This record gives sequence, structure tokens and C-alpha cells, in this order.
Amino acid sequence: MKKTAFFAIAVLSAFSAFADNFSTGFTPAGNVSSYTKTNYSVTSKFGEYFRSVSEKEIHKFSKGLETEFSLLNAKDELITKTTYVYDAKKLEGFTYSDIASSAELKTEYEYGVDSKIKSYTVTESDSGNLSSKTIYKYEGKKVTQSNYDKDGKLYMRIIQTLDDDGIPVQETEYNGDGTFSLSRSYSFTESKKISAIETFDEEGNCTNKVAFRYDANDFLTEIQVYENGKIKERRIYKNDALGNPVRISYYDVAEKFGTTVNELSRIEDFSYTY
Repeated sequence: MKKTAFFAIAVLSAFSAFADNFSTGFTPAGNVSSYTKTNYSVTSKFGEYFRSVSEKEIHKFSKGLETEFSLLNAKDELITKTTYVYDAKKLEGFTYSDIASSAELKTEYEYGVDSKIKSYTVTESDSGNLSSKTIYKYEGKKVTQSNYDKDGKLYMRIIQTLDDDGIPVQETEYNGDGTFSLSRSYSFTESKKISAIETFDEEGNCTNKVAFRYDANDFLTEIQVYENGKIKERRIYKNDALGNPVRISYYDVAEKFGTTVNELSRIEDFSYTY
């Protein structure tokens, strides 16, 4: 099952360590019915850049909620499809289908009386066999997420600390045997936009940092990725009037030829239907 990666664009929603929706998308501003993201790989020949389509994503929405996510290859052939079901505004579940293997996974959410997620289960649609289960426990400003495999064995636990607004500011990830895996801290701007995510090892050393930059309209303009204190990647955003990205350009940062160079590595283009 695809785990949330905080380097993905979904990090714009921040704290989706608890989310697992098989989508690398986001909810655009405005009355958008769908958007298409085209992913390009970039190669360099004789000092010039050339791009070619690698994948394409199609995200469909209804009343501001994502209803379908399709992943296509460079030939526009369907690879996977995810469909979402809601009860009012709450996500009831979703079905993930892998076209090549015909495998299908179904995820169902359970909520408490306070509308907080109690758990979600993932099952194989054809057999009904359990694939995994995740259970949440809430204690004041502390949230514990426990991930279990199909046999009920704990394989990961994440403990989050929330601020007064219920937003995660710190989380620690443990392996199933209780040993430390990593910890993360989240920082925010005055307008509550995510400004940095830092990852630490057991000794408290910062091994990874993702920094977010915004313009005067609070639109995201750049993401910088650091490893062990050195910048490794820059993601430059070009946005429309609503702040939705129309292009994200990825640059690898390296020391070459006696200077720091930014080499274009891939591009993501977005088109919206209103």
C-alpha cells in the first residue's frame, strides 16, 4: 500500500502522515471540476534540455471533494484508478485498482462520535482478506497512529503532538518493535502556512529539511530540500491568479566546475477545468 511521502505535493496539506489516499494531488482553489498533471522527465544533450512525458495524472472533483484519481503512462494508457466515496464531507472510503494485475484494494474509514478517525482498514476486494489496519488514539494534544499488517502485527507507530489549533507540530515514528525510527518537526508562518519540515535521527541530528517559500499573496513559490544541511533540490512554482500551480520545475543542486549549479531534472504541468 502506498505510504504518504511528505516530499510529494500533498505536503501542501501538511501533516498527511495520517493520510493514505493513493493520490499525489491537492484540492485546487476555485470551482475546479478536474485537473490534469503531466509529468515530464528531462534529459540534457549538448548543453540543452529536452523533455518527454513520463506519466499523467487526472484528478476529478465534485463540490470541492476529489472523487477520482487516474494515473496514465506516456501513451495515455491507464495504470491505476482510485475512486472516493463520501458521507457529506467525510471520506467513507476509496477503492484502488491496478489495471495490469487486476488487483483491487478497498479502504474503509471508521469515525468516532467526535468525527475524528478511529481507524481504517484495507482489504483485497476479490477475496475480502485483510491487508492492513490503522488505529488512532487521541489523548488531549497527543495522537497515536498504530499501523498493523494483515496478521495484526504492529509494524509502525507514529505519535504526534498538536498545537492549540489541533495542528501537528511534532511527530516521532517508531518501528514495530518499539525502536526509534525518526522524528519530525513542523514550523509555520504567521498565516498558518507550513514553512518547514525537519527530520531528525536518534541523536537529534537534522538529516533532512524541506523549506517552503511564499509570495505576498501567500502563494507557494518554492520548495527547497536539504540533506545533512546541504541543499539538494529546488522546486520552483509558477501559479495562476488563484494560486494554483500551472508548472513546477525541479532542479537538482550540486557543486560542479567550481560553482553551484541548478540542473533541471523534471517538470510538472497543470491544466484545470472549471
